[in-house]
Amino acid sequence: MNLQTELHDLTAGQPAQPADRLSAVTNRAHRIRRTRALASVAAVLAIAAPVGFALQPQHHARTQFAGATTWPDRSVAAYRTVGTGALAAWENDRAGIASGKVHWLYRGLVSRPGRDDFYVAAWRTLSTVVLATAETRAVDESGFLRNKPGKVGGWEFFQSEADKVPAVIGLYVGTVQNNISENSLFALAAPQTRQLHWTSSGLPFSTLEGGGPTDLSGDLTSSNGVFLGAAGALAGPVTVDAPGNSPQPFGFGVQQLSLALPPPPEVPSTWILDLGGGGSTNPTTFTGVNYTTVPNPSASSTVTAVRCYGGGTLRLSVGKQPVGNAPCDGQTYRYTGAPDQASALLAVVGDRLQSYRFLRGHVLKS
Repeated sequence: MNLQTELHDLTAGQPAQPADRLSAVTNRAHRIRRTRALASVAAVLAIAAPVGFALQPQHHARTQFAGATTWPDRSVAAYRTVGTGALAAWENDRAGIASGKVHWLYRGLVSRPGRDDFYVAAWRTLSTVVLATAETRAVDESGFLRNKPGKVGGWEFFQSEADKVPAVIGLYVGTVQNNISENSLFALAAPQTRQLHWTSSGLPFSTLEGGGPTDLSGDLTSSNGVFLGAAGALAGPVTVDAPGNSPQPFGFGVQQLSLALPPPPEVPSTWILDLGGGGSTNPTTFTGVNYTTVPNPSASSTVTAVRCYGGGTLRLSVGKQPVGNAPCDGQTYRYTGAPDQASALLAVVGDRLQSYRFLRGHVLKS
């Protein structure tokens, strides 16, 4: 008996196959394949997507650390009154334009070693966020001038449009001791922020008085989003990482960073030194401080030495007379000129943020 006969006997007596049997089976097979394909895609998404994956973007982390327009008042009770004078001085600087409704963000006292303590006041109006500082020797407990009761003044202001305020409002607190600049960092962030990580990379050719590293980093901690911590001798600006936000430059408005000084320039022992100075160029204008020269009738020539870092060039001049152009590469550069006939201003002008130090004197007639 062959195989065909056996199959015929086994199926004998069974009803005939329905006319639509083939198409029904085909449709069912297509449905199964579609279902399996969708299940495979869902499985891949479940593996690749983070927890909370959804078709619509989620903003919970950024909302949690919202900007200053949502911050509460974290003023220290003992120093709330200083805000009165700070606000009055700000309105006076704006030609008496009233600030409108004010929401206070902070009022307090900041201490720094080797320098006077100072008050900090921060507030927001409908359109502006303001950070104000004043030394305690300049203003009283109500924020008005100490030597002129009821008069405004003594405050320095930094501000921004309310909708452009960064996640962290920072303030450099600089001190200079023994020609070494030290910085602390004061910051306001969202109340639930507990830690801020900061980094500072030294400017090009950084060479510091007394040595030490030029690339620094650290952490600031707080229980309510008000931070203060030592940063040391900084050789470049600070960047801070705020939770839920991208890294941002530290500071608020245009602030003068207290850069660490380079070592004194090297000078011959035959020079008789009259004056010296050092500091950093203004981050907006790139100018330094002006210094008064000292004439000497017995001098055969004037001599100047300068050392700076930060890259670029530092220009020195007395009145309209150029002294010399010093590359800011950490090396000493010396210049000789005619004797000073009268006192004049020695001007220091850079072309970027630079830290400088100079010595100026004379050589006696032989």
